[in-house]
Amino acid sequence: MPQSYIASRTGRSCRPSGRISVHTLINRLRLFEQRGIVTRTAFAEIPPREIYELTRQRIP
Repeated sequence: MPQSYIASRTGRSCRPSGRISVHTLINRLRLFEQRGIVTRTAFAEIPPREIYELTRQRIP
């Protein structure tokens, strides 16, 4: 079921293209997680790593 994901290790892998800050990106991804649009998998590693995957739910 993995359609798409954003992986982040200390912000290096998913640095925004200059349009939004890392803080805003993380807040939006957490909001999408609450709404069931993406799922988040967090790994207890140093440095921390999270993977976001799209769900099959569509945005209304």
